[in-house]
Amino acid sequence: MTWEWYQKRIAEFFRRVPRARVAEDVKVVGRSGVKRQLDVQIFLPMEVKLSEEITVTVDIHIVVDAKKHKKPVEIGLVGQVDDLRDDIGAHLAIIASPLGFTKGAQRRAPKVNVALLVVTSDLLEMLNKVKIPWLHSCQNYLCEEGRGYIDWTLRSDKRQAVLGSCQYCDVLHVLCPDCGAVFVVHEFDEGKPLKCPGCDRIYRAGRDEIHEPWVEVRDELDVMLMAAAHANQSKRISKGKAEKIIGRTKWQHAAGPTRNITASGLMQWTASGEFLCLTEDGREDYETFIQAAEEASQ
Repeated sequence: MTWEWYQKRIAEFFRRVPRARVAEDVKVVGRSGVKRQLDVQIFLPMEVKLSEEITVTVDIHIVVDAKKHKKPVEIGLVGQVDDLRDDIGAHLAIIASPLGFTKGAQRRAPKVNVALLVVTSDLLEMLNKVKIPWLHSCQNYLCEEGRGYIDWTLRSDKRQAVLGSCQYCDVLHVLCPDCGAVFVVHEFDEGKPLKCPGCDRIYRAGRDEIHEPWVEVRDELDVMLMAAAHANQSKRISKGKAEKIIGRTKWQHAAGPTRNITASGLMQWTASGEFLCLTEDGREDYETFIQAAEEASQ
């Protein structure tokens, strides 16, 4: 999940608000005379009844700061965003974060005109769609420039991946549903683990003996949990460690975030749920799938 993708999804989220006018990456000169950059700007019309005969429509001006950080947003940023809001004359500022906010930030925000919004898997579920980039040009460097475009009708599993092939050179392409990245799977890379260029998902894609496409995926959370366990001699991590890892991902509010990795048989809870441990299959999978993809991407 890149910050660019996160910002675009935040804008898409607010476009679903009825009558809202939403713009991305806006530059505005503030009262200070300084040009300010806004991730997302919203004008929301609100009708105000002044009397029985008079009703006026007023635009509520909202600025949204999308912060895709590696840790919860801290108190200092709340003050910075409120200063930005005041400088451009907005009524309200919203900070959107996939990893939440520190206690200091939570205490500070109600005292200024800043609202805090945790947007993780909840946002992904609400949008629940991948914009298919039709007419996307082929990424194969051997394809004749300007001739190849991706046909995305091969496979459309939006939770795992969308597969397509160039209608000119027939080379496979993957559309990652998590970050929206499009990348090529050359014939010599088919069947090999590949790291998504836009996020930490790992893919292995190819075609079978009758030329039917297939894809395997290791989600970002699965990769992080397996890597943490594999780094330990015991090949396991504590429940507390697992919860900290989950807290750094978009699955922090999901029910049963480790269900996928345990159902696949790659990890299992032991000692009455105190430790998350790699199975024998998990160790082999890590070394031949995740580790191989990480090494290939370096």
